[in-house]
Amino acid sequence: MAIQSGGVNVGNGYFGTDSTNWNFLGTVGDRHYEQSVSFATEFANAPIVAASLRGCHIQDGEDKRIAIGVTGVTTTGFVLNLDTWGDTSVVGVGVSWIAYDSVLDGI
Repeated sequence: MAIQSGGVNVGNGYFGTDSTNWNFLGTVGDRHYEQSVSFATEFANAPIVAASLRGCHIQDGEDKRIAIGVTGVTTTGFVLNLDTWGDTSVVGVGVSWIAYDSVLDGI
């Protein structure tokens, strides 16, 4: 889901066992997943993007390890990065994000 208003674009997504190349369930060690995200409307300049965890489904008995990051920000989108490690077994992760024009005041 994505909503854009003026110089702000807000969205969220759920990534997990239904996602292509999801490798966080039933494996161990360092694992990385990335998903390209496109903005509903192109920004004039590369925006500032912040992402946060809004929910997760981790199997019981495992340590809970999730890292979220953003790379490759352009005027049309970014790459959302999720990482886990050790024996953490993740069924799915919910992520919310906001992108805003770097020239906006008061944000």
